[in-house]
This record gives sequence, structure tokens and C-alpha cells, in this order.
Amino acid sequence: MVVQVLDRMPDYRCDPASTVHCQTIGVIQGMRKLPAAFAPGPRLGPGLAETLDEVQRVIEEQRLAEPVTKTGSEVKIAR
Repeated sequence: MVVQVLDRMPDYRCDPASTVHCQTIGVIQGMRKLPAAFAPGPRLGPGLAETLDEVQRVIEEQRLAEPVTKTGSEVKIAR
């Protein structure tokens, strides 16, 4: 997803002076804050509200939010 976003914002610029790094505990390397700026352009594709509606539709259609125990009686475990 990040690659897709950055492909649509070729002129983005990060502000390294305002970067806040995570405290390193061995394997964790990263930033808690990395301010960036870009020139706004025309909106491409659906907005946040439309995207959330579509995600909710898929969740309901595929019954992704139901507890596993609700459909557990339908599951057959091979021995």
C-alpha cells in the first residue's frame, strides 16, 4: 500500500529534522513520527467513507466477523 501511495505523490518530501525515532530495543528500528508534505492533486478513486462501506460489505458478505465458535459445529476435523 505504501508503494501505491508514494507512486501517486511523486513530489512528497519528508522532514528529517522533525523525525521522532522509536527507542531501539534490539530488533525494533523505526520512527514514531515522520512528517511529510506533498502537493495535493485531484482525488483518485473512492474516498474514505466509500472504502469503509465496501470493507464492511465484504466483512458481512463473507461472515468474517463471526466468532469461530459460531461456525465451529460445521467444521470437520480429519483424524
